Amino acid sequence: MKTLLYAAVLILVSSCSGSFLEVKTDQSLVIPYRIEDYQAILDDAFRTMNTKASIVLGTIAADEIQVDEEQLANLTPVHQRNAYLWKKEDLFEGEQSDDWNFGYRRILYANQVIEGIQKIKPDNAQLDAWSNVRGSALFFRAFNYYQLAQLFCEVYDEKNAKSQLGLPLRTEPDITLKIPRSTLQQTYDLILKDLNEAEELLPIEPTIKQRPSRLAVSALRARIYLQLRKYDLALTEVNAVLGHKNTLLDFNTVPFDPNSFATLQPLATVNPEIIFDFSGSIPEIQRIGLYCVNQRYFDKYQEGDLRKKLFFKDFNSFKIFIGSTSFSGGPLYGFAVDELQLIAAECEARAGNLNKALDRINTLRKNRFEKHVDYELHSSDKKVVMQWILEERQRELVFRGLRWEDLRRLNKEMEYPITLEKTFNSELIRIVPNDPRYVFPIPPNAIAIGGYEQNSR
Repeated sequence: MKTLLYAAVLILVSSCSGSFLEVKTDQSLVIPYRIEDYQAILDDAFRTMNTKASIVLGTIAADEIQVDEEQLANLTPVHQRNAYLWKKEDLFEGEQSDDWNFGYRRILYANQVIEGIQKIKPDNAQLDAWSNVRGSALFFRAFNYYQLAQLFCEVYDEKNAKSQLGLPLRTEPDITLKIPRSTLQQTYDLILKDLNEAEELLPIEPTIKQRPSRLAVSALRARIYLQLRKYDLALTEVNAVLGHKNTLLDFNTVPFDPNSFATLQPLATVNPEIIFDFSGSIPEIQRIGLYCVNQRYFDKYQEGDLRKKLFFKDFNSFKIFIGSTSFSGGPLYGFAVDELQLIAAECEARAGNLNKALDRINTLRKNRFEKHVDYELHSSDKKVVMQWILEERQRELVFRGLRWEDLRRLNKEMEYPITLEKTFNSELIRIVPNDPRYVFPIPPNAIAIGGYEQNSR
Protein backbone atom coordinates (compact mmCIF):
# COMPACT_ATOMS: atom_id res chain seq x y z
CA MET A 1 0.00 0.00 0.00
CA LYS A 2 2.89 2.33 0.79
CA THR A 3 4.28 1.83 -2.69
CA LEU A 4 0.94 2.57 -4.28
CA LEU A 5 0.72 5.80 -2.28
CA TYR A 6 4.07 6.82 -3.71
CA ALA A 7 2.78 6.06 -7.20
CA ALA A 8 -0.29 8.22 -6.64
CA VAL A 9 1.86 11.11 -5.45
CA LEU A 10 4.06 10.82 -8.54
CA ILE A 11 1.02 11.21 -10.76
CA LEU A 12 0.07 14.45 -9.08
CA VAL A 13 3.52 16.02 -9.22
CA SER A 14 4.90 14.81 -12.53
CA SER A 15 2.14 14.49 -15.10
CA CYS A 16 -0.47 16.69 -16.67
CA SER A 17 -1.89 13.83 -18.75
CA GLY A 18 -5.47 12.84 -18.03
CA SER A 19 -4.91 9.36 -19.49
CA PHE A 20 -1.99 8.86 -17.11
CA LEU A 21 -4.26 9.63 -14.16
CA GLU A 22 -6.91 7.30 -15.45
CA VAL A 23 -4.50 4.39 -16.00
CA LYS A 24 -2.92 4.69 -12.57
CA THR A 25 -6.28 4.91 -10.86
CA ASP A 26 -7.33 1.66 -12.50
CA GLN A 27 -4.11 -0.13 -11.58
CA SER A 28 -4.16 1.03 -7.97
CA LEU A 29 -7.38 -0.89 -7.37
CA VAL A 30 -5.33 -4.09 -7.12
CA ILE A 31 -2.46 -4.49 -4.67
CA PRO A 32 0.26 -6.65 -6.25
CA TYR A 33 1.47 -9.51 -4.08
CA ARG A 34 2.03 -12.46 -6.46
CA ILE A 35 4.70 -13.01 -9.10
CA GLU A 36 2.05 -12.81 -11.82
CA ASP A 37 0.84 -9.46 -10.45
CA TYR A 38 4.30 -7.95 -10.91
CA GLN A 39 4.62 -9.55 -14.34
CA ALA A 40 1.31 -7.92 -15.27
CA ILE A 41 2.69 -4.48 -14.35
CA LEU A 42 5.65 -5.02 -16.68
CA ASP A 43 3.41 -6.47 -19.42
CA ASP A 44 1.35 -3.27 -19.66
CA ALA A 45 3.04 -2.63 -22.99
CA PHE A 46 0.45 -0.51 -24.78
CA ARG A 47 -0.14 1.99 -21.97
CA THR A 48 3.08 2.17 -19.99
CA MET A 49 6.18 0.04 -20.26
CA ASN A 50 6.77 -0.24 -24.04
CA THR A 51 5.42 3.03 -25.31
CA LYS A 52 6.01 6.80 -25.19
CA ALA A 53 9.79 6.38 -25.48
CA SER A 54 11.90 9.21 -24.11
CA ILE A 55 13.25 10.25 -27.49
CA VAL A 56 10.86 13.02 -28.57
CA LEU A 57 13.07 16.06 -27.92
CA GLY A 58 16.01 14.44 -29.67
CA THR A 59 13.95 13.47 -32.68
CA ILE A 60 12.61 17.00 -32.98
CA ALA A 61 16.03 18.62 -32.64
CA ALA A 62 17.85 16.27 -35.03
CA ASP A 63 17.76 16.55 -38.83
CA GLU A 64 15.24 13.86 -39.83
CA ILE A 65 11.93 15.72 -39.56
CA GLN A 66 10.55 18.63 -41.52
CA VAL A 67 8.02 21.12 -40.14
CA ASP A 68 6.12 23.51 -42.36
CA GLU A 69 7.74 26.91 -41.76
CA GLU A 70 4.50 28.81 -42.30
CA GLN A 71 2.79 26.83 -39.53
CA LEU A 72 5.77 26.72 -37.19
CA ALA A 73 5.17 30.06 -35.49
CA ASN A 74 1.79 28.88 -34.16
CA LEU A 75 2.57 25.24 -33.40
CA THR A 76 2.25 23.83 -29.90
CA PRO A 77 3.50 22.56 -27.52
CA VAL A 78 5.77 25.57 -27.38
CA HIS A 79 8.73 23.60 -26.03
CA GLN A 80 8.63 21.26 -29.05
CA ARG A 81 8.71 24.26 -31.39
CA ASN A 82 11.59 25.68 -29.36
CA ALA A 83 13.46 22.36 -29.54
CA TYR A 84 13.03 22.29 -33.33
CA LEU A 85 14.53 25.79 -33.54
CA TRP A 86 17.30 24.97 -31.02
CA LYS A 87 16.22 27.77 -28.71
CA LYS A 88 18.87 28.40 -26.09
CA GLU A 89 17.00 30.08 -23.22
CA ASP A 90 13.78 29.05 -21.49
CA LEU A 91 13.13 26.16 -23.83
CA PHE A 92 10.12 24.81 -21.91
CA GLU A 93 8.44 28.17 -21.18
CA GLY A 94 6.69 26.55 -18.20
CA GLU A 95 5.61 23.40 -20.04
CA GLN A 96 6.46 19.88 -18.93
CA SER A 97 8.41 17.20 -20.77
CA ASP A 98 6.76 13.90 -21.65
CA ASP A 99 10.24 12.48 -22.16
CA TRP A 100 11.11 13.17 -18.53
CA ASN A 101 7.69 12.34 -17.06
CA PHE A 102 7.10 9.06 -18.85
CA GLY A 103 10.71 7.94 -18.46
CA TYR A 104 10.56 8.38 -14.70
CA ARG A 105 7.08 6.86 -14.56
CA ARG A 106 8.45 3.65 -16.11
CA ILE A 107 11.37 3.81 -13.66
CA LEU A 108 8.89 4.10 -10.78
CA TYR A 109 7.06 1.01 -12.00
CA ALA A 110 10.34 -0.86 -12.33
CA ASN A 111 11.35 0.15 -8.81
CA GLN A 112 7.96 -0.92 -7.48
CA VAL A 113 8.42 -4.35 -9.06
CA ILE A 114 12.04 -4.71 -7.93
CA GLU A 115 11.10 -3.95 -4.33
CA GLY A 116 7.96 -6.07 -4.33
CA ILE A 117 9.37 -9.16 -5.99
CA GLN A 118 12.19 -9.32 -3.44
CA LYS A 119 9.59 -10.01 -0.74
CA ILE A 120 8.49 -13.18 -2.52
CA LYS A 121 10.50 -16.34 -1.90
CA PRO A 122 9.88 -18.53 -4.94
CA ASP A 123 9.87 -22.31 -4.86
CA ASN A 124 11.55 -24.27 -7.65
CA ALA A 125 8.43 -24.22 -9.81
CA GLN A 126 8.23 -20.42 -9.56
CA LEU A 127 11.92 -19.61 -9.94
CA ASP A 128 11.92 -18.95 -13.70
CA ALA A 129 8.89 -16.66 -13.47
CA TRP A 130 10.37 -14.83 -10.47
CA SER A 131 13.70 -14.39 -12.27
CA ASN A 132 11.99 -13.08 -15.40
CA VAL A 133 10.11 -10.44 -13.40
CA ARG A 134 13.15 -9.14 -11.54
CA GLY A 135 15.38 -9.28 -14.62
CA SER A 136 12.79 -7.47 -16.73
CA ALA A 137 12.34 -4.70 -14.16
CA LEU A 138 16.10 -4.16 -14.00
CA PHE A 139 16.24 -3.99 -17.79
CA PHE A 140 13.41 -1.46 -18.01
CA ARG A 141 15.07 0.72 -15.38
CA ALA A 142 18.39 0.62 -17.24
CA PHE A 143 16.82 1.30 -20.64
CA ASN A 144 14.89 4.32 -19.39
CA TYR A 145 17.87 5.82 -17.60
CA TYR A 146 19.88 5.37 -20.79
CA GLN A 147 17.27 7.17 -22.92
CA LEU A 148 16.99 10.02 -20.42
CA ALA A 149 20.78 10.41 -20.33
CA GLN A 150 20.85 11.01 -24.10
CA LEU A 151 18.61 14.03 -23.64
CA PHE A 152 19.44 15.52 -20.27
CA CYS A 153 23.14 14.70 -19.78
CA GLU A 154 26.33 15.57 -21.62
CA VAL A 155 28.01 13.06 -23.88
CA TYR A 156 30.09 10.66 -21.81
CA ASP A 157 33.76 11.63 -21.51
CA GLU A 158 35.80 9.04 -19.65
CA LYS A 159 38.25 11.64 -18.35
CA ASN A 160 35.52 13.88 -16.95
CA ALA A 161 32.62 11.50 -16.28
CA LYS A 162 33.11 11.66 -12.51
CA SER A 163 32.50 15.41 -12.58
CA GLN A 164 29.88 15.58 -15.36
CA LEU A 165 26.28 15.84 -14.19
CA GLY A 166 24.21 12.68 -14.44
CA LEU A 167 20.58 11.93 -13.64
CA PRO A 168 18.72 11.73 -10.33
CA LEU A 169 19.01 7.98 -9.78
CA ARG A 170 15.88 6.70 -8.10
CA THR A 171 16.25 3.04 -7.12
CA GLU A 172 13.34 2.89 -4.65
CA PRO A 173 9.62 3.52 -5.21
CA ASP A 174 9.58 6.16 -2.46
CA ILE A 175 9.31 9.37 -4.47
CA THR A 176 9.33 11.49 -1.30
CA LEU A 177 13.06 10.85 -0.99
CA LYS A 178 15.20 13.82 -2.04
CA ILE A 179 17.61 12.44 -4.63
CA PRO A 180 20.26 14.81 -6.04
CA ARG A 181 21.72 14.47 -9.50
CA SER A 182 24.40 11.81 -9.71
CA THR A 183 27.59 12.08 -11.73
CA LEU A 184 27.48 10.81 -15.30
CA GLN A 185 29.82 7.99 -14.29
CA GLN A 186 27.38 6.92 -11.57
CA THR A 187 24.52 7.03 -14.07
CA TYR A 188 26.23 4.68 -16.51
CA ASP A 189 27.54 2.51 -13.67
CA LEU A 190 23.96 1.91 -12.47
CA ILE A 191 22.72 1.24 -16.01
CA LEU A 192 25.42 -1.36 -16.64
CA LYS A 193 25.02 -2.89 -13.16
CA ASP A 194 21.30 -3.36 -13.74
CA LEU A 195 21.96 -4.94 -17.13
CA ASN A 196 24.59 -7.29 -15.78
CA GLU A 197 22.19 -8.57 -13.13
CA ALA A 198 19.30 -8.74 -15.59
CA GLU A 199 21.38 -10.89 -17.91
CA GLU A 200 21.73 -13.56 -15.23
CA LEU A 201 17.96 -13.68 -14.69
CA LEU A 202 16.39 -13.42 -18.15
CA PRO A 203 15.83 -16.09 -20.82
CA ILE A 204 17.91 -15.92 -23.98
CA GLU A 205 14.82 -15.03 -26.03
CA PRO A 206 11.46 -13.78 -24.74
CA THR A 207 8.07 -15.40 -25.16
CA ILE A 208 6.77 -12.13 -26.63
CA LYS A 209 8.80 -9.33 -28.19
CA GLN A 210 7.63 -6.72 -25.70
CA ARG A 211 9.47 -8.57 -22.93
CA PRO A 212 13.21 -8.16 -22.28
CA SER A 213 15.68 -11.00 -22.79
CA ARG A 214 19.40 -11.69 -22.66
CA LEU A 215 19.57 -10.75 -26.34
CA ALA A 216 17.93 -7.40 -25.52
CA VAL A 217 20.45 -6.88 -22.70
CA SER A 218 23.37 -7.38 -25.09
CA ALA A 219 21.71 -5.19 -27.73
CA LEU A 220 21.31 -2.35 -25.24
CA ARG A 221 24.89 -2.77 -24.02
CA ALA A 222 26.08 -2.62 -27.64
CA ARG A 223 24.23 0.68 -28.09
CA ILE A 224 25.65 2.00 -24.82
CA TYR A 225 29.24 1.04 -25.65
CA LEU A 226 28.86 2.65 -29.08
CA GLN A 227 27.76 5.84 -27.35
CA LEU A 228 30.67 5.56 -24.90
CA ARG A 229 32.99 5.00 -27.89
CA LYS A 230 34.15 1.65 -26.50
CA TYR A 231 34.00 -0.07 -29.84
CA ASP A 232 35.63 -3.37 -28.91
CA LEU A 233 33.06 -3.93 -26.17
CA ALA A 234 30.21 -2.92 -28.50
CA LEU A 235 31.37 -5.49 -31.06
CA THR A 236 31.54 -8.21 -28.42
CA GLU A 237 27.92 -7.53 -27.44
CA VAL A 238 26.76 -7.51 -31.05
CA ASN A 239 28.40 -10.84 -31.75
CA ALA A 240 26.74 -12.30 -28.65
CA VAL A 241 23.35 -11.43 -30.14
CA LEU A 242 24.01 -12.32 -33.76
CA GLY A 243 25.33 -15.71 -32.69
CA HIS A 244 21.71 -16.51 -31.69
CA LYS A 245 19.63 -14.23 -33.92
CA ASN A 246 20.88 -12.80 -37.22
CA THR A 247 18.06 -13.15 -39.75
CA LEU A 248 17.34 -10.08 -41.86
CA LEU A 249 14.00 -9.50 -43.55
CA ASP A 250 14.37 -9.49 -47.33
CA PHE A 251 12.45 -6.40 -48.40
CA ASN A 252 11.88 -8.01 -51.82
CA THR A 253 9.42 -10.35 -50.08
CA VAL A 254 7.37 -7.58 -48.46
CA PRO A 255 3.99 -7.04 -50.19
CA PHE A 256 3.75 -3.43 -51.35
CA ASP A 257 0.48 -1.57 -51.44
CA PRO A 258 0.97 1.95 -52.85
CA ASN A 259 -2.20 3.07 -51.07
CA SER A 260 -1.11 1.85 -47.65
CA PHE A 261 0.09 4.11 -44.85
CA ALA A 262 1.75 1.21 -43.03
CA THR A 263 3.79 -1.01 -45.33
CA LEU A 264 5.87 -2.83 -42.72
CA GLN A 265 3.71 -2.58 -39.60
CA PRO A 266 1.60 -5.69 -40.43
CA LEU A 267 4.85 -7.67 -40.10
CA ALA A 268 5.57 -6.40 -36.57
CA THR A 269 4.73 -9.64 -34.78
CA VAL A 270 6.53 -11.88 -37.28
CA ASN A 271 9.43 -9.68 -38.34
CA PRO A 272 12.49 -11.87 -37.65
CA GLU A 273 14.69 -8.84 -37.06
CA ILE A 274 12.98 -7.50 -33.94
CA ILE A 275 14.71 -8.35 -30.65
CA PHE A 276 12.82 -6.06 -28.28
CA ASP A 277 9.73 -4.09 -29.27
CA PHE A 278 9.42 -0.58 -27.84
CA SER A 279 7.42 2.24 -29.39
CA GLY A 280 6.66 5.90 -28.92
CA SER A 281 4.60 8.91 -29.86
CA ILE A 282 4.85 11.19 -32.86
CA PRO A 283 5.67 14.76 -31.68
CA GLU A 284 2.62 16.99 -31.60
CA ILE A 285 4.27 19.52 -33.90
CA GLN A 286 4.00 16.86 -36.62
CA ARG A 287 0.37 17.87 -36.97
CA ILE A 288 -0.81 15.06 -39.25
CA GLY A 289 0.24 12.43 -36.70
CA LEU A 290 2.98 11.04 -38.95
CA TYR A 291 6.63 11.93 -39.36
CA CYS A 292 7.33 14.30 -42.25
CA VAL A 293 10.82 13.62 -43.51
CA ASN A 294 13.37 16.27 -44.33
CA GLN A 295 13.74 16.26 -48.13
CA ARG A 296 17.53 16.14 -47.80
CA TYR A 297 17.13 12.91 -45.86
CA PHE A 298 14.87 11.39 -48.50
CA ASP A 299 17.41 12.25 -51.19
CA LYS A 300 19.91 9.89 -49.54
CA TYR A 301 18.04 6.87 -50.95
CA GLN A 302 19.06 5.79 -54.45
CA GLU A 303 16.84 4.21 -57.07
CA GLY A 304 16.40 0.50 -56.47
CA ASP A 305 16.59 0.92 -52.71
CA LEU A 306 13.34 -0.66 -51.51
CA ARG A 307 13.38 1.46 -48.38
CA LYS A 308 12.54 4.42 -50.58
CA LYS A 309 9.04 3.07 -51.25
CA LEU A 310 8.50 1.00 -48.10
CA PHE A 311 9.54 3.77 -45.72
CA PHE A 312 8.00 6.82 -47.39
CA LYS A 313 4.89 8.08 -49.12
CA ASP A 314 3.86 11.36 -50.75
CA PHE A 315 1.28 13.24 -48.71
CA ASN A 316 0.30 16.78 -49.73
CA SER A 317 3.64 18.56 -50.14
CA PHE A 318 5.59 16.26 -47.82
CA LYS A 319 7.22 12.88 -47.78
CA ILE A 320 5.83 11.04 -44.78
CA PHE A 321 7.33 8.05 -42.98
CA ILE A 322 5.27 4.84 -43.21
CA GLY A 323 7.97 2.28 -42.35
CA SER A 324 6.97 1.58 -38.76
CA THR A 325 7.54 -1.98 -37.52
CA SER A 326 6.50 -1.71 -33.86
CA PHE A 327 3.56 -3.60 -32.36
CA SER A 328 1.79 -0.30 -31.68
CA GLY A 329 1.97 0.96 -35.25
CA GLY A 330 4.50 3.62 -34.25
CA PRO A 331 8.21 3.68 -35.06
CA LEU A 332 10.38 0.98 -33.49
CA TYR A 333 12.57 2.40 -30.72
CA GLY A 334 13.66 -0.97 -29.37
CA PHE A 335 16.30 -3.27 -30.84
CA ALA A 336 16.60 -5.22 -34.07
CA VAL A 337 19.16 -7.15 -36.07
CA ASP A 338 19.65 -4.39 -38.65
CA GLU A 339 20.92 -1.93 -36.05
CA LEU A 340 23.34 -4.52 -34.68
CA GLN A 341 24.72 -5.24 -38.16
CA LEU A 342 25.44 -1.53 -38.52
CA ILE A 343 27.07 -1.31 -35.09
CA ALA A 344 29.27 -4.28 -36.01
CA ALA A 345 30.19 -2.71 -39.34
CA GLU A 346 31.23 0.54 -37.67
CA CYS A 347 33.24 -1.21 -34.97
CA GLU A 348 35.05 -3.39 -37.52
CA ALA A 349 35.84 -0.37 -39.69
CA ARG A 350 37.19 1.61 -36.74
CA ALA A 351 39.45 -1.36 -35.94
CA GLY A 352 40.73 -1.34 -39.52
CA ASN A 353 38.94 -4.57 -40.50
CA LEU A 354 37.47 -3.07 -43.67
CA ASN A 355 36.57 -6.33 -45.40
CA LYS A 356 34.60 -7.49 -42.36
CA ALA A 357 32.93 -4.09 -42.12
CA LEU A 358 31.91 -4.21 -45.78
CA ASP A 359 30.62 -7.77 -45.41
CA ARG A 360 28.33 -6.56 -42.62
CA ILE A 361 26.99 -3.58 -44.52
CA ASN A 362 26.61 -5.45 -47.81
CA THR A 363 24.68 -8.23 -46.05
CA LEU A 364 22.20 -5.60 -44.90
CA ARG A 365 22.03 -3.89 -48.29
CA LYS A 366 21.41 -7.22 -50.04
CA ASN A 367 18.12 -7.42 -48.14
CA ARG A 368 17.16 -3.84 -48.85
CA PHE A 369 17.69 -3.45 -52.61
CA GLU A 370 15.83 -4.79 -55.60
CA LYS A 371 17.41 -8.00 -56.90
CA HIS A 372 18.63 -6.53 -60.18
CA VAL A 373 20.42 -3.58 -58.51
CA ASP A 374 24.15 -3.65 -57.75
CA TYR A 375 24.08 -3.00 -54.01
CA GLU A 376 27.63 -3.97 -53.02
CA LEU A 377 30.15 -1.43 -51.78
CA HIS A 378 33.92 -1.94 -52.09
CA SER A 379 36.81 0.23 -50.93
CA SER A 380 40.16 -0.05 -49.17
CA ASP A 381 39.92 3.51 -47.86
CA LYS A 382 38.91 3.54 -44.17
CA LYS A 383 37.49 7.05 -44.34
CA VAL A 384 35.30 6.13 -47.31
CA VAL A 385 34.05 2.94 -45.66
CA MET A 386 33.25 4.78 -42.44
CA GLN A 387 31.31 7.42 -44.36
CA TRP A 388 29.30 4.72 -46.13
CA ILE A 389 28.47 3.06 -42.81
CA LEU A 390 27.36 6.31 -41.18
CA GLU A 391 25.20 7.13 -44.20
CA GLU A 392 23.70 3.65 -44.10
CA ARG A 393 22.80 4.22 -40.44
CA GLN A 394 20.86 7.29 -41.52
CA ARG A 395 18.97 5.41 -44.22
CA GLU A 396 18.24 2.24 -42.27
CA LEU A 397 17.59 3.69 -38.81
CA VAL A 398 15.56 6.72 -39.84
CA PHE A 399 12.97 7.62 -37.17
CA ARG A 400 14.26 4.96 -34.78
CA GLY A 401 15.21 7.52 -32.10
CA LEU A 402 18.94 7.13 -32.76
CA ARG A 403 19.92 10.09 -34.91
CA TRP A 404 20.31 12.48 -31.95
CA GLU A 405 22.53 9.96 -30.20
CA ASP A 406 24.64 9.62 -33.34
CA LEU A 407 25.03 13.37 -33.72
CA ARG A 408 26.15 13.70 -30.11
CA ARG A 409 28.74 10.92 -30.17
CA LEU A 410 30.14 11.70 -33.63
CA ASN A 411 30.52 15.38 -32.82
CA LYS A 412 32.28 14.50 -29.57
CA GLU A 413 35.16 12.79 -31.35
CA MET A 414 35.23 15.46 -34.11
CA GLU A 415 36.43 12.99 -36.74
CA TYR A 416 33.05 13.13 -38.49
CA PRO A 417 31.64 16.51 -37.35
CA ILE A 418 28.15 17.56 -38.38
CA THR A 419 26.71 21.09 -38.38
CA LEU A 420 22.93 21.36 -38.67
CA GLU A 421 21.17 24.31 -40.29
CA LYS A 422 17.60 25.45 -40.90
CA THR A 423 15.83 28.72 -41.61
CA PHE A 424 12.97 30.40 -39.80
CA ASN A 425 11.59 33.83 -40.73
CA SER A 426 14.44 34.15 -43.25
CA GLU A 427 16.98 33.69 -40.44
CA LEU A 428 19.62 30.98 -40.72
CA ILE A 429 19.85 28.96 -37.50
CA ARG A 430 22.81 26.68 -36.87
CA ILE A 431 23.87 24.19 -34.23
CA VAL A 432 27.56 23.34 -34.39
CA PRO A 433 29.34 20.23 -33.04
CA ASN A 434 29.40 20.05 -29.23
CA ASP A 435 27.08 23.02 -28.89
CA PRO A 436 25.65 23.18 -25.32
CA ARG A 437 22.21 22.84 -26.91
CA TYR A 438 22.95 19.15 -27.48
CA VAL A 439 21.95 18.82 -23.81
CA PHE A 440 18.37 19.74 -22.98
CA PRO A 441 17.52 21.58 -19.76
CA ILE A 442 15.89 19.68 -16.91
CA PRO A 443 12.15 20.50 -17.09
CA PRO A 444 11.16 23.33 -14.72
CA ASN A 445 8.59 21.24 -12.81
CA ALA A 446 11.29 18.67 -12.02
CA ILE A 447 13.65 21.44 -10.88
CA ALA A 448 10.93 22.89 -8.64
CA ILE A 449 10.22 19.52 -7.02
CA GLY A 450 13.70 18.06 -6.83
CA GLY A 451 15.88 21.16 -6.57
CA TYR A 452 18.24 19.74 -9.20
CA GLU A 453 21.20 21.60 -10.59
CA GLN A 454 20.27 22.85 -14.05
CA ASN A 455 22.20 22.12 -17.24
CA SER A 456 24.10 24.94 -18.86
CA ARG A 457 22.81 26.05 -22.25
